[in-house]
Amino acid sequence: MSLELKNGNPAEGGDERRGKRRLSLSDWATVRRVLVYARTYRTHIIGALAVGVVAGFLTALNLMALIPVLDVIFDEKTEEKLQAVDDRIDELAGRVETQPNVFLRFEPWIEMKKDELRYRWTAWVLDQQERVIYIMAGILVGAQVIKSLLQFLSRYVLQRSFFLAVLRMKKDLYRRCLALDLPQFQKLTSGDLISRLNNDMRAVRQVFTSMVGDVLLQPITILFLIVAMFILNWQLTLIAMVALPLVVFPIGYFGRRLRKMGRRDEEEEAKVLDFTQETIQGLMIVKAFAGERREIRKFSEMTRRIAQRQIRRERVRLYGEPFVEITASIAMAIVVCVGAYLILKSDAAGMSPTEFLVYLAIMSRFYPPVKRISNTFIKAQKGLASAERIFEIIDMQPAIVQKSGARDLPSFASRIEFQEVSFAYEKGGEPALKSFDLVIPKGRKVALVGKTGAGKSTVARLLPRFYDVTDGRILIDGHDIRDVTFRSLRRQIAVVSQETILFADTVLNNIRYGRVDATLEEVEAASRAAHAHEFIERMPLGYDTHIGERGGQLSGGQRQRLAIARALLANTPILVFDEATSALDNESEALVQDAIDRLMRNRTVIVIAHRLSTVRKADEIVVLERGEVVERGTHGSLLEKSGRYAELLQREELAPA
Repeated sequence: MSLELKNGNPAEGGDERRGKRRLSLSDWATVRRVLVYARTYRTHIIGALAVGVVAGFLTALNLMALIPVLDVIFDEKTEEKLQAVDDRIDELAGRVETQPNVFLRFEPWIEMKKDELRYRWTAWVLDQQERVIYIMAGILVGAQVIKSLLQFLSRYVLQRSFFLAVLRMKKDLYRRCLALDLPQFQKLTSGDLISRLNNDMRAVRQVFTSMVGDVLLQPITILFLIVAMFILNWQLTLIAMVALPLVVFPIGYFGRRLRKMGRRDEEEEAKVLDFTQETIQGLMIVKAFAGERREIRKFSEMTRRIAQRQIRRERVRLYGEPFVEITASIAMAIVVCVGAYLILKSDAAGMSPTEFLVYLAIMSRFYPPVKRISNTFIKAQKGLASAERIFEIIDMQPAIVQKSGARDLPSFASRIEFQEVSFAYEKGGEPALKSFDLVIPKGRKVALVGKTGAGKSTVARLLPRFYDVTDGRILIDGHDIRDVTFRSLRRQIAVVSQETILFADTVLNNIRYGRVDATLEEVEAASRAAHAHEFIERMPLGYDTHIGERGGQLSGGQRQRLAIARALLANTPILVFDEATSALDNESEALVQDAIDRLMRNRTVIVIAHRLSTVRKADEIVVLERGEVVERGTHGSLLEKSGRYAELLQREELAPA
């Protein structure tokens, strides 16, 4: 890709001319990448194109078949012309036989075959003169019906194939979004990702299903019409073809402008989506501080700018239509004038007035497909800009990757070790952890305490490899976690984070998210252990109750108890509680703490909390300050030292029980 992603937006700056060249050269690369997703359905697409070839042939044939019919209707001395054509065939046959050069024979041979076809067709029409009108009317209607059915079948198969191709592309994008690691998510907003999954994919789907069919099928019709025009008069056809570059160049110019404008529009719409998400999620704060008018003004200003950009883009898009119309009119006028002169003033026309009328009819059919292709190309620019934004995500490589040949981590049996671990969230930034050492034997509960920003949550994020250490290593039973598979590592760790994440689903499905095969009895047991069963039973449908987006129908304490029940049901040997009890009242926290104590056997628990009641029963308390361990020990031993832990209690950095 020629564009670099930086904080979710294209990189700016650099040589402008070189940037334009890269963007131009990337056009076909983007198109090819989009079409790769249709490769699975290439058999259907080829079949649809074959059907389209037949339909295009019938379009030209219907018009050509009118020539002898019109000759008979208008009594254009058909018998004399038939004799002249017969004489012409004899003359051409003689030239072919006497011409020694095989290449020079080709032109008279083509002319002879064309005249033979015309002779046979005209002779049949002349023989059936009384019934020819009715016969031809039936043939034309039948051919039109067949052509329409073939066009329908061709378009349906193409659109179905492309729709399925877009579905595959959307799955790839969603799969890549889930594969991104936390450092990459910090560079992308949720609104930007959602915009790419919805708005950008919708634009690409429109290009595929509504436009690509025209790009593939219309050239087939155009090709057969050009062949028919060359058969009737190649000189006039060359004149008509001169107008094509006048159509192509403006379309290319407007297309490039629309490509850039479309990309910018999608980025602005992503910002609006981010804004609306934040406002809706923080609606209580907006209302609490009477900020409705302020938010409405911000929203109006953002949407007004987008509307202005879209109006400018539509104006540029509409510029293309007059160019095609004017060019087609000029070409038609030139052909009419030249053709009339050749027929009326010259003997070099090589075509009758009837053939000239049919030629004009074919030419009138020629430019609408050209116009449709040009409009399709212009409209497709926004879709290609959206495709580039999609491929930026698909091409992103996770910073935290599973090592090639990684093995499964055996069931946790002994201890967790942090050996000289250092970590910084940004390269060259302030370290969040410095030379952190900690050994946690199996079955022990360790509490991490300290001021905000001391590095407690960082420890919880490093253990499941949400981030990778900068220096040092983390071992589980002697295995470096960077040498084992993600799945085997994370299936042994259950995390209950400070921010409770629930899905817009039933209570049952939220609790058994970590163990989808769990029975209802097991779910209820985990809920009882987390002291959630009682309030679940009081809900309208019990465990089948939908809890709304992000569990919005529940209180904060209820949401966290569901999250704890989910972690308990996963039945992992390692539990990580990152401020997991922060939203619980004292009574609920005591109940949950009792449940955690009962589940301590054969489990290792890492607790990060500010409540004294949560940490005082830990087997070991580790005090962190600016990423370094400053104290460690039990609650009683640390109080006796009268050090940093005692200061936290005195300053109420640890909330009382």
